[in-house]
Amino acid sequence: MKFKKLITQESIELYSYVKDYITLHNDTVIGISTDSLCKSNKIVYATVVVLYRKGKGGHVLYRREFKERKLYGKASGKNFEKLYYETILSQQVVEILEDFSPLIDVNLDFNNDPLYFSNNVLLASMGWFKAKGVKVSGKPCCYAQVADEVVRCVG
Repeated sequence: MKFKKLITQESIELYSYVKDYITLHNDTVIGISTDSLCKSNKIVYATVVVLYRKGKGGHVLYRREFKERKLYGKASGKNFEKLYYETILSQQVVEILEDFSPLIDVNLDFNNDPLYFSNNVLLASMGWFKAKGVKVSGKPCCYAQVADEVVRCVG
């Protein structure tokens, strides 16, 4: 799966890049998150892999994907398919990096509060990650904030 470095925009092959990085920096946590944003007639998805070293900061890798938008207005905020696709994209990254599963921390950009629609997606999503042996959490979460910045600001 092709990703880019956030700073240089250089394309990289995810698995080999992460493996090499962790070999050099064995104190790395692999943060994974995906966010989406409706823009015009498209949905933009941004998946980030943050190679985080405590006290050193994070090295951000990302990929963006575009899909056709199907719902508009208030209905678009309660689109289970759109939100669950964020989970699928994060699952794909976990599968690629499963050799490093003890180091993986997945942040799902869904609300822990049952009053919010995205809580339904959170509950439907968490089991898969837990079964893979990776740490998983919902909002508030730092890697999801990185994904939010990438989906909004990176061209």
